[in-house]
Amino acid sequence: MKRSSSPSSPRSAPAPDLALGPSRRWRKLVFAAHAAALLSLLLIPWPMPARLLMALALLTSLGVSLRPFAWTRLVAAGEGRWWLFDRAGAAREACLLDGGLRHPWLVTLPLRLADGRRLLLPVWADAVTGDDHAALRRWLVSEASRDVH
Repeated sequence: MKRSSSPSSPRSAPAPDLALGPSRRWRKLVFAAHAAALLSLLLIPWPMPARLLMALALLTSLGVSLRPFAWTRLVAAGEGRWWLFDRAGAAREACLLDGGLRHPWLVTLPLRLADGRRLLLPVWADAVTGDDHAALRRWLVSEASRDVH
C-alpha cells in the first residue's frame, strides 16, 4: 500500500492505496454454496429435466461468480472520494456512501460511481496484505470520526 497523507487533516491516518488481488476465502465460500445447492437438487422431487435445467443454471452461476474480480486497485482521494482501477488500468471515480462493514476478515465499501450507479465493493482480508486491510479499517474509522466532529 502506498501511503499519502490526507491534505485535510495532518493527524488522520494515511489514505489507502490498495492493490486488490483474488480472495481464496471468497472462492471457497462461493464454491461451497453452489455445491450445497447442487446437492440439494437430489432431495427435491422435481422431474429430471427440471433438475438438469437448475443444475445448468447453478453451474453457470458458479462460473460467473468465480471469474476474476473487475477492480485491481483502490485509492482513497480523501473527502469521501475514491478511485477504482480496472484490469485495463482505466480509472473510475466514486464517492463513499454511508454504511458498509468493517470486520477483520471483510470490509465492504458502498460506493456511487460518477455515472450514478451504485457498487458494493468487498475487500476481503486475503485479497490484500494484512497490514493494508488493517490500515483500510483504521482509515475508515478516522474518516468517520472526522465527519462527526
